[in-house]
Amino acid sequence: MVNGIVLVCNKDFEVGDIVYNSFRNTSWHEKNLHIRDLCNSEETDKVNEFIKELKTEGATFSWEINVAFNNSLKLLKFSGSRFNKNYFIFALETAEDVPILYEELMRINNEQANYIRKILKERFLKAKAPKEDKSTYEDLSRLNNELANLQRELAKKNAELTRLNEIKNHFLGMAAHDLRNPLGNIYNFADLLESKSENFTEKQLRFIQHIKAQSLYMANLVNDLLDFSAIETGKIYLNLQPANLNDLINKTLELSNSLAGKKNIQIDFSPSTIPIELTIDTDKIEQVINNLLTNAIKYSHPDTQIKIQIKDSDEVVTIHVTDQGLGIDEDEVSVLFKPFQRTSNQATSGERSTGLGLFICKRIIEAHQGKIHVKSQKGMGSEFYFSLPKINVSYE
Repeated sequence: MVNGIVLVCNKDFEVGDIVYNSFRNTSWHEKNLHIRDLCNSEETDKVNEFIKELKTEGATFSWEINVAFNNSLKLLKFSGSRFNKNYFIFALETAEDVPILYEELMRINNEQANYIRKILKERFLKAKAPKEDKSTYEDLSRLNNELANLQRELAKKNAELTRLNEIKNHFLGMAAHDLRNPLGNIYNFADLLESKSENFTEKQLRFIQHIKAQSLYMANLVNDLLDFSAIETGKIYLNLQPANLNDLINKTLELSNSLAGKKNIQIDFSPSTIPIELTIDTDKIEQVINNLLTNAIKYSHPDTQIKIQIKDSDEVVTIHVTDQGLGIDEDEVSVLFKPFQRTSNQATSGERSTGLGLFICKRIIEAHQGKIHVKSQKGMGSEFYFSLPKINVSYE
C-alpha cells in the first residue's frame, strides 16, 4: 500500500481536490486551502522553494517537508508535476512510491479523457459537423494520446532511475562499510608507531604522521559516505532521549579542544545558566556540534577565538558557533549545505574536507524538526547556528 496523500492544486497552489489519501487522522480533507497551510509553519521557505521549482521545471521530486498531523508532525517526501493548468502534488512516506502512483493516476486520467472524447465525438457526429472540423478533432485527440503516452514513459523512466539510485546507494554503503575497519587499523598502527618516535629518524616520523593524517581523512570520508548513503535512502533513525545541552556540548569540547590546541585557538563556551533538557538523538546532535567546531578550527588562523553560545526562547533552543576565520564569499553561501560542495577557501593548516559534513548536519537537524543557518562575511569570520524545538514532538 502506498502511504501518503495526492492533491490536485490550481495555478495558485490552492487545493482543489484530494485524489488519494491513505491517512485517516488528518485535516487534509479541507479544500480551498493553500498547500502551505497543510505543512508545518516553520517549513514555509522550503514549501515556497518547492513551488518555485515546480512552476519553473514542470516537475520536481523528493522534497522532505514536515506535515502537520493534528498535534504531531510527519516528515513526507513531496513531489509534483504540472498537468494542463493544474498541478499534481504527491506527499508520500517514501519517494520510491511516486512513479508507481503517478503512472496509475495518468492511466486513470487518460481513460477519463478518452470517455469524454467519445461523448463529444458522438454529439459532434449527430450535429453533422463539417468534415474538416472532424479532422481537426481527430488530430487533437491523437496529440492528447501521444502526450499521455509520453507521460507514462516518463513515469517508467523515473521508476527506473529510482531503482538505479537505490542500487548506487546500496553499493556505496556496502563499499564504505567494508573500508571503515581497515582504515581504522591503519590509523591505529601508525599511531602506535608514532608513539615509539625514538626508534625512527625525523624523515621516517614524517612519513608515519603523513600515513596517520591520510588514513584519518579517508576514515572520515568513509563515515560521511555511510551517513550520506543512509540519508539518500531516507533512513535517518533517531534514538530520542532526554539530554542536558550543557553536558552534551562539554562532552564535544573534549575532542575539539585538542584540535584547537594545535593551532593555539581558544574555544569559549558560555553555558546556559538554567539547565536545558531536550529530547534528541545525542549522538547525532553531538556529530553536528563536532562538525561545526571542526570546520571553525579548520578555517581559523592560529591564536584566534571560537565562541559557542546557547540562546533560549519559549519554543526553541539555538546553538551558535562563531569563529574569527576566513569567512565565506557571499556567492558561495548558497551551496554550503549541498552534498559534495566546497568553497574556494583553503584550510589555514592544510586540513582537508569531504564536502559532505554540512549536508549531513542539515539533514540531522531537519530530522529533529529544527533549522540550521549561517552568517558569514569574507575575511570577517562565520557564524553557524541551528535551532531545536523544546516541545516533545511526535516522530512517526
